[in-house]
Amino acid sequence: METALNTVLWLVSVAAMWVYCYRVVLRQPFVTVAKHFGMVLILHLLLGVLATGLSLLDWSNLVRPQTPPLWLQAAFTLFIKGYITLLVVFTLNFAAAFATQMVNKIVAFHQTHNAANLHRQPLRALIQYQHRIIVVYQALFMLGGVGMLWAVWFKTSL
Repeated sequence: METALNTVLWLVSVAAMWVYCYRVVLRQPFVTVAKHFGMVLILHLLLGVLATGLSLLDWSNLVRPQTPPLWLQAAFTLFIKGYITLLVVFTLNFAAAFATQMVNKIVAFHQTHNAANLHRQPLRALIQYQHRIIVVYQALFMLGGVGMLWAVWFKTSL
């Protein structure tokens, strides 16, 4: 049962990563992707501060069972894996968008400040195959994301 649930959630998270890449990264300006990534980083910082604050509280006088209930363990595991999935999806899509920006900036720099050498290799190949290079970068990030999400859902034990 657990493997089937992990498989479904892995497929959903991979689909979410691809949809976000297709709908936002490939269609929206870089600023939009950067804003989304910034919001995820702020959420991560807030959760970190909350976790630190909770760890500083004195919980010694509370009566606790030796092991938490099964439903609470499952909910906590699902929350953590979902949160890691969220981080992976937004980080990889930001990296793909950032790689696109960097390739475009490198080409623009050389076209502006190095126009005399544009006919030489490797600049000529970079300019000629600029779109293909960006597609390969994005494909590598997305394939790496599929592997990372597989590790989150199948190899992460809490």
